[in-house]
Amino acid sequence: MGDSFNLSTLGIITQQSHADLADSLWPSLQMGIVIPKNSTYKFFQGTPQEPSTTVPVAYEFLHDRVQQAAYELASHEQDALLLRLEIARKLLQKHGSKEDQRQLFLIVENYNQGSSILSTPEEKFLLFSLNLQAGQQALSTLAYDTASLYFSKARSLYEDYGITHEDLKFELDCASIEAEYLNSRWDQATELLETLPLSRLNEHQQLHITALTIRVWVAQQRFVEALDRGVSVLASQGIHLVSLAENDRIKAQLLTSQLEKIPAMEGNITLKMGILLEMCSSAIFTNPPLFFQIILTLVDLSRQFGYSELSAFGFANYGMLLGNMEDYGAADAAGQVSQVLLNHFNSKLLRTKVDMVHFSYVASIQTPLRNCLQPLARGYQNGLDVGDLEFSGYCANNYCTYLWMSGKPLEEILDIQKTYISWLQSKRLFFSWAYVQFWHLLSLNLSGQSSRVTEFKSEDFDESGVVAQLEEVQAGTALYAYYLAKGILFVYLDLWEKAESAFQKAATYQSSIAGYQAKLLPFYRGITAANLDRTSNHTRINAAKEFLSELAKFAPENFQHKYQLVLAEQHRLAQNYAEAIAGYEAAIQGAKENQYLQDEALAHELAAKFYLNWGKEKVAAGFMQDAYGCYARWGAQAKTNALEQRYPDLLKPILQPTPQPINPWDSLASLARLNLSIHSSASVQSPSTSINTAFDLTALLKSSQALSESLNFDELLERLAPMMLQNSGADQLVLLLPESEGSWQIRATATPDHTHLSSVPLAEDSDLPTQLIQYVKNTQEVLVVDDLKTDLPIVDDYFQVHQPRSVVCLPIRYQGELSGLLYLQNQSTSGVFTRDRITVLNFLCSQAAIALENARLYQTLEHHVDERTQALQKNQYILENLLFSTGSVTGEAVFPTLAEQMANALKCAHVLISQIRGDTLETLAWYTNNQLQAKLTYPRAHTPL
Repeated sequence: MGDSFNLSTLGIITQQSHADLADSLWPSLQMGIVIPKNSTYKFFQGTPQEPSTTVPVAYEFLHDRVQQAAYELASHEQDALLLRLEIARKLLQKHGSKEDQRQLFLIVENYNQGSSILSTPEEKFLLFSLNLQAGQQALSTLAYDTASLYFSKARSLYEDYGITHEDLKFELDCASIEAEYLNSRWDQATELLETLPLSRLNEHQQLHITALTIRVWVAQQRFVEALDRGVSVLASQGIHLVSLAENDRIKAQLLTSQLEKIPAMEGNITLKMGILLEMCSSAIFTNPPLFFQIILTLVDLSRQFGYSELSAFGFANYGMLLGNMEDYGAADAAGQVSQVLLNHFNSKLLRTKVDMVHFSYVASIQTPLRNCLQPLARGYQNGLDVGDLEFSGYCANNYCTYLWMSGKPLEEILDIQKTYISWLQSKRLFFSWAYVQFWHLLSLNLSGQSSRVTEFKSEDFDESGVVAQLEEVQAGTALYAYYLAKGILFVYLDLWEKAESAFQKAATYQSSIAGYQAKLLPFYRGITAANLDRTSNHTRINAAKEFLSELAKFAPENFQHKYQLVLAEQHRLAQNYAEAIAGYEAAIQGAKENQYLQDEALAHELAAKFYLNWGKEKVAAGFMQDAYGCYARWGAQAKTNALEQRYPDLLKPILQPTPQPINPWDSLASLARLNLSIHSSASVQSPSTSINTAFDLTALLKSSQALSESLNFDELLERLAPMMLQNSGADQLVLLLPESEGSWQIRATATPDHTHLSSVPLAEDSDLPTQLIQYVKNTQEVLVVDDLKTDLPIVDDYFQVHQPRSVVCLPIRYQGELSGLLYLQNQSTSGVFTRDRITVLNFLCSQAAIALENARLYQTLEHHVDERTQALQKNQYILENLLFSTGSVTGEAVFPTLAEQMANALKCAHVLISQIRGDTLETLAWYTNNQLQAKLTYPRAHTPL
């Protein structure tokens, strides 16, 4: 039964009703040795008949030993085995083997316990088949260890029972090898491969095993053996690798043909394509020309024999190779074909491979680099879902590399890279792990968190040992990444000789890499050559300029500012000062517009050095201060420390020490106290050190001032919503305000592109996390949640559907009373709402509360003024009507008529018009009780009632 069970399963086994079973279990519940997993067990307590509930009634044992003791109650081991078999048979009879996974595992577990006493061949074969099926189920749900156990049991049963079924045995062997591979147990997978009787396998099976063998050998870094096996087997099948000389023919076919129809490929050719695909990694690492031949063969076979999902992988790689040959138009065409084929076959199995190649090596040249980050992250996750560990690793290493190259803040990069490094290490994916480590340590060193700023060393990483291993197996791709990252480090540390040495070594491995990262080397080599200022380097500077000029035509967002910076440096050396100035300005502006923060910082720094050498110290100071600001926002503390040491005079205005340093964020926090509930990453719990405080505080004060300037309620909401969004890092905002009768309304929603005002009752809007909003409304505390990881009862249908990565909800309070709620979310990024941002938002909420209250008071005052104005206008209208209605009356009838008209117009109960005669008053008209009364004369001290 396992460590937990339910009444339905127990009823099948014992043939008792749920009510009887619940009564039997009641003493165990009272003793505490069996525990109910939910409250539905109460339906059955004290109930003489079976309740009509469909909710499962589940229990669990207090401890494993209690479970063990329960099974040992059987008087004899044989009885225990028979009991297990009886349980398995009854469950199988009731559910069959096609029910949910838990039922299948429960059946197999009980059957396996009694496997030694099975007697009939039919039931023995059934148990073998059930273990195979359970292993396949576990494999499909990524439970690789569990799958290995079931497959191991199936192999033992096959031998022990003397079963003979070659097709199922082959299926079992392949699944067992795949499970060991996915468990990163390469040696066990190899042992299983060596036990296969290859001579007894048919052609189809031999091709399948060849692909599986190459995959395992690649994981073991047996690259040369993997390539030799693939080439040999394919040759025996009549498939010879296409010569490099055929590239022009194949490219011409690519550019002239259109995929109006996509004929399907024959199955036998697809298997051979699979072998070519498995050979790719080994060829990339050790034999790039052979890799080109493999890709040409994949494309050519697709043209000859039709298309399969594997064809998408071939065309994606062909686009990568064409990009390396600087034929960017043809590269884009091949990349587009790969995406069309991938979507046509809707292949989840190949998506990680195809998207890794396309977005790492083709699209990264043609489109803004940041656009490639999300597809690579999705490719990594998809690979985990389908068990493609190798290409999940490649997605991970390129994602982490492009995070750095796209100019993301180093603090953000470091946190993300740590997660991938841990996973890659757990899966023993050495090359991808080393690859990410290089860019992680580059980030770590630049951020000032390494005591050895020029070395790639940490507690679990030593560059000398890792590089030696990579050189031993000729892993050109990873070695290129190492020397490129090391050279870039030296560039930002002004160690130009060391940078040039590293870049020279990277250049020897450049043929092993592709995409944006391959195009980055000429840029940094050009900058390095300009700063070494040797006559022999002028050719290299010019070559870099021409190379980047061509690239900028296809992706100006990525390369135009790099071209401008190299051009500016070339003009500096030639003393063409006007052209150099224009180049620096264009490079700075382009880097800023396209969010390449590290390039913007470098351009500012090089411009500052240019002006300093020219003798323009004041101008140089401005550029150096801007460079310092960029490096600070990037989080490169090692660089800012170096600038402080080297250029203290230029940086003096922003480095002036103050007698008592003040943390402005603490000051803000003291102005608006935080009652904070954190269900988030560590970034929320410690203040950031990378905020440009002066600039942020200036913007914040301007925002606060802007709020106080508006008294019109709708105008205030129009300002408030986008202001909050801009200061939060969110991509969606909702502002909720209470009405006088106590209900709440959605008054404003905002995205980066649009702000919308509304008056929608909260109760009528299902597209909001109402449980979270109600929680904050009741507790009046700021609630921050990352990745929906929280024990609070706030994860409702909205969160289940939308799955935002970061959410925060803040109360807006005025004089201790709740006057509004602010909800923000970021759909794609976790850890957005740091403590600094929450402090800013909380401060703005306090200012917003005051502004909203002022706007409400102003709105109320306007309403009273309108009412008073309307009353005065009404009275004026009434008086005008009175004068008009009595204008035709003369003599003594004037006053009685006037009194009656005033009573009716003003709805008065009494109207009295009198005249003074000495010490007495005489009524001219007296209207009461809806009629005129007789005239009176009375003392002035009294009035008639």
